[in-house]
Amino acid sequence: MRAEPSRVPRSVQSNSRVPAGVVTDASADVPSIERHGAAWSVVPEVWHVDGTEHIDLGEQSRQLIRGVLRDEAASAQAPTEEAFQRAYEELFTSGVEHIWSIHGSANLSSAAAVAQRAAAGDPRVTVVQTSVTSIGVGLLARRVLQLAAEGH
Repeated sequence: MRAEPSRVPRSVQSNSRVPAGVVTDASADVPSIERHGAAWSVVPEVWHVDGTEHIDLGEQSRQLIRGVLRDEAASAQAPTEEAFQRAYEELFTSGVEHIWSIHGSANLSSAAAVAQRAAAGDPRVTVVQTSVTSIGVGLLARRVLQLAAEGH
């Protein structure tokens, strides 16, 4: 099963100029209601729990959390370069001029390194590795979008 990035909201798909967009991975744990209407794409993680694949789009699924706590062999598959490239292209196609790809610490996830490889030196993509994780990444992403909307 190929995990696809979350779709860019229709409100952003008008092909009008959007100064900045954000890409995070699922570990940012930001519910879709919080991302609604924003130029924000989430690259999913695939979890293997109790012999079943779970696609994590950052919604903090109770089923997934319970499974991870129960299954000592639970494992997450890091997002792929291709998944990040699709997310970047989708935002650029929707009119986003610059993408901030924001991710947690390398001590916890390889997402920032994978995102950096996927950006392949594209000057329109800035990959940021933070020292925070979970909702902290989401709060940073929200602030980036606010600052961009204000013209900073």
